[in-house]
Amino acid sequence: MNAPRVSVVMAVYNGAEFLRPAIDSILRQTFTDFEFVIVDDGSTDAVPQILGEYAARDPRIVVLRNPANLRLVASLNRGLEQARASLIARMDADDIAHPERLAAQVAFLDAHPDHLLVGSGYRHMAPDGRITGARPNPMDWRCTDWVTRFRTPMIHPSFCFRRSLPSGEVLRYDPDYPRAEDYALIALMAQHGRIAVLPEQLIDCRMHAANIRSSQTAAMQGDARRICEAELSRHYGADLCGRLASALDPLYLLREARPGDVRTAAQAFEQIIAQDARDPGEARWMRRRAAGFLAEGTIGRAKGSARWRIALAFVRHATRFIVPMLARMAENRGLIAPANAYPASFRHSQPSA
Repeated sequence: MNAPRVSVVMAVYNGAEFLRPAIDSILRQTFTDFEFVIVDDGSTDAVPQILGEYAARDPRIVVLRNPANLRLVASLNRGLEQARASLIARMDADDIAHPERLAAQVAFLDAHPDHLLVGSGYRHMAPDGRITGARPNPMDWRCTDWVTRFRTPMIHPSFCFRRSLPSGEVLRYDPDYPRAEDYALIALMAQHGRIAVLPEQLIDCRMHAANIRSSQTAAMQGDARRICEAELSRHYGADLCGRLASALDPLYLLREARPGDVRTAAQAFEQIIAQDARDPGEARWMRRRAAGFLAEGTIGRAKGSARWRIALAFVRHATRFIVPMLARMAENRGLIAPANAYPASFRHSQPSA
C-alpha cells in the first residue's frame, strides 16, 4: 500500500462521551489522503466498541489498543510508530477539527519546506458544543521562535508536523516531560527548523472537567517551566533569566506572586525587548506579548488582597506595559484583531546564525 500524505494521530482514554464527533470531524475533511491512527489507552468505557464500529466502516482508521493505561506520551509515541505518512496531524478525542483543517496545513507545509510544524488558531467550546470564544493567534516563524522562549505558542491538537527533523531523526514525544509533551516537542523543532501558526481557527477545543487543558496542575506547569528555563538559557544570560523568574515562576504556579516581582520582571522584559527587537514594529509586537506574560504572572496569579497590591505595583513600575497589556487582553477575547502578528521584519528576516 502507498503511504498516505498525512497520519492523524489520536489517543483516547475513557472518552466515549465526545469521541464520535471528534472522529467524524476528521473523516469529513476536504483533504482525504490520510490515515487515522487511534490509540485506545486501555479504556474501560464504550471506547473499544465505538472504535470497532468506525474501523469496520472506514479502512483509513487504524485502531491500536494498549493492554493497560500507559498515559498520553506513551500512547502518542505508539501511534507515531505505527504512522506511515511523512506528515503527522494531532487530534484530541474531545475536539472538533474544521473540514478544511488538513487541507490548509498540508498546503502550508508544501509551500514552506523549511518549516517543521504549523498550528492554527482555535475556538473555545463548552461541553454541550456551544462556541464560547475564539483565539486567533497568527504568528510567523520569527514570532513563534520568540514566544517559545516563554511558553508554547500553539495548542497541541492543532499540530501538523513533519515526522522527521532535517537530520533524519524521527520525532517522538519526550517521556521526561509527561505533562508538557507538546511544549517539549515544539522547543525541539524550533531548534532545528521553523514553526508557524496559521491565522485560521481550525480547531474547536472542548473545555470540560476531565480535559487536561482545564486542569492547570502544578505538576504540569512544573514540566513546562523546566522547558521554559532551558529555552531562556539558550538565548539569555543567567542574570537575566533569574530576573525573569520573578514573573515566570508564579506564571507556572511554582510560587505565589509578590508585589516586588513586577519591577524586577518589567525591567527584565524591557532589556529583552531592547536586545531582541530590530525595529519599532518588532518592539511593539514583543511589548504586547511580554505585557501578557507579565500581567498573567503577577496580577493574574495573585490572590486576595495581594492582587490589589500587585496591581498598584504594576501601575507604578510597569507603566510602559499597561496599554500593551490592555491590547493583549482585547486580542485574547477576540475584541480586536491581533496587531502586527506578521511584522514585515519577522516575515522576511533570515534565521540567526
